[in-house]
Amino acid sequence: AGAAADGDSQPTNDRIYTTTIRIPLSSDAACPLTQRPQIRNAVNAGAHAGPFGSNTMVEIYGANFQPTSRTRAVGTGDLSNNAFPQALACIAVEVGGARAPVTYVQQDQINIQAPTLTASGPVNLVVIGNPGKPNELRSDPATVTLQQPSPSFFTLGSTKSIAAQFANTADVAADPSVVPGARPAKPGDYLTLYGTGFGATKPAWQSGQISTTAAPLTDAITVSIGGTILSPADILYAGLSPQSISGLYQINLRVPLSTPDGDIPVIATIDGVSTQADATIPVKH
Repeated sequence: AGAAADGDSQPTNDRIYTTTIRIPLSSDAACPLTQRPQIRNAVNAGAHAGPFGSNTMVEIYGANFQPTSRTRAVGTGDLSNNAFPQALACIAVEVGGARAPVTYVQQDQINIQAPTLTASGPVNLVVIGNPGKPNELRSDPATVTLQQPSPSFFTLGSTKSIAAQFANTADVAADPSVVPGARPAKPGDYLTLYGTGFGATKPAWQSGQISTTAAPLTDAITVSIGGTILSPADILYAGLSPQSISGLYQINLRVPLSTPDGDIPVIATIDGVSTQADATIPVKH
């Protein structure tokens, strides 16, 4: 960022200029990992459990992914051609033989987006340290099961409260004991709920890409809140979350007027597969 001023002590005609550049990692840059990665398991990042499918956000647990206490999250400078990197902090991941976009790495956890795959059933997952280097270290393959689709809601921290906002705002729909400053929903409120693994959209976006437009689901979705199935008119949108990685989905909906107070279960079903049964939203009249 830079400032250009004309020296008259007034803001008129002064300018602030900003730019962003990406400094690519040199092809011969050293990667220092010395211990072979070990995989314990890999799960759907929404439910923190269960299977995942094409383009789903995934959590991988194990060891030797980074030196102790080092963490690395994707930043703007890591993006290239509107896409997330396939290697981060000297770590890469292959699922079914295809490289996966990596969004976060720490010593015992890696967050990725599953590659765009059509397969279902068992495939190998491999974590690669120092990818493409003479000192490359590959983990033993872990067998994971791909399920298409694999819908789940993201939840807040260790709670079962769904990551949700009041429509067209940044206000969080949650109990304030879970998120300070948040508030429960009321019957009739419009909410945006976030999740992953909901399947194909139109237009389609490849794994790792940032979806720059709305992309509705191609298959029909049903949503129930407290056992009440929402009418199609109360589901305003279900698809990718614009300007986000293509593994993030959102459902914009209206809370039924009959919804009672409490932590109310929400279940979304697509192609016969449902989100986790214990995900909830807080409601208070």
